[in-house]
Amino acid sequence: MTRDAGAPGYAERQVGRSFVGTVRCLGVVAALTTAAVGASAARPASTAAPRVTIFGDSSAEVLDYVPAAKQSLAQGLDVNWQLRVCRRLVQLSCPFQGVRPPTVLDVVQAAPDGSLGSTAVVDVGYNDSVAQYQDDMDTVVRALVAKGVQHVVWTTLHEVRDDYRSINGTIRAEAALWPQIVIADWNAASRGQPWFNSDGIHLNSSGAWGLVHLLRPVVLAACGDPCQPPPTKAPTRSYVIRAGTATIQVGPYAVLKAALRGTYAQATAAFGPATTCRVGPGRKSRATWPPLGLSMQFIVARGSLCSTSTGMLVQTLTVAGPRWKTSTGLVAGDAVTKLERLYPAATRHSGGYTLVEVDHGSQHALLTAVVHGGRVTGFSLAMRSSS
Repeated sequence: MTRDAGAPGYAERQVGRSFVGTVRCLGVVAALTTAAVGASAARPASTAAPRVTIFGDSSAEVLDYVPAAKQSLAQGLDVNWQLRVCRRLVQLSCPFQGVRPPTVLDVVQAAPDGSLGSTAVVDVGYNDSVAQYQDDMDTVVRALVAKGVQHVVWTTLHEVRDDYRSINGTIRAEAALWPQIVIADWNAASRGQPWFNSDGIHLNSSGAWGLVHLLRPVVLAACGDPCQPPPTKAPTRSYVIRAGTATIQVGPYAVLKAALRGTYAQATAAFGPATTCRVGPGRKSRATWPPLGLSMQFIVARGSLCSTSTGMLVQTLTVAGPRWKTSTGLVAGDAVTKLERLYPAATRHSGGYTLVEVDHGSQHALLTAVVHGGRVTGFSLAMRSSS
């Protein structure tokens, strides 16, 4: 079947490359992600982004008009973009604006060995002949493997025509013969979605994102470790110290609430099990959470020491490090000048500043900023009974 973009009634509409009237020259992104050839071998560590070559025609070329989607697909990868209107696999490409783009085979054969990368993405077929597709797909895969491509991801077509349904059957049959091929099922992913222009082939901006969301995980999975993005470091959790007239809250831990002091059991529920809990003199014990820069001393009113007993009541609490801040915005690491601006009534004493004093019936508490070298290094809380 020959499709000629120069036929009467051919027109171009700006949504990616969208054609209305007699649609002759159609193109889709070809996604080839090569699965490992034979047994996987150990690969030398490299700081360079892995090369991925992506072939496509006018359907996939919508990515040129939705740069955020294009960047999302390429994140962490060195992408060799090969998106051209009217591209075919092997047979002479149809003309667009007086030019016939190189076929996928043309690009592959002209590429130096290894320059395509270990992974290729090919989503081409809307302009190809049903009768020729199997031979042309076989030819392209052989050429890619000969150039060092190890993983091929091949996309199916959106089945808006019987021809495309037949081509998808060919893609699945041919993929079963090649361990290098992984199928990205665009037809299934896009079924029922409002991602297309009136021809059911060319994509709108939502379709561009739909294509990216299909291709990226398939490419990363097929490529394996070289293409996997480095693990994202979880953000360091911060904790706010809130001291009111009757309550004190340190992150999720209620140190003082309604004249009741926090317990060891509540502390472990808030911050996880303590790393250490050591028994001290006078029915006291000290628990620490070094990763959090947190230390607490408890006194036992009832129950046993260093257990989850609710009878262990907090007596002192100290925190250090930049994850701790007060509700007014004072952070461990801030200069004393900021402390004095945020807490103009703070009283200075040896080792720091008393920021807040809380009295609640029988309970009394002091919140102190620990200062060293002109900077806040942490905060401490001291609790005592007024009786």
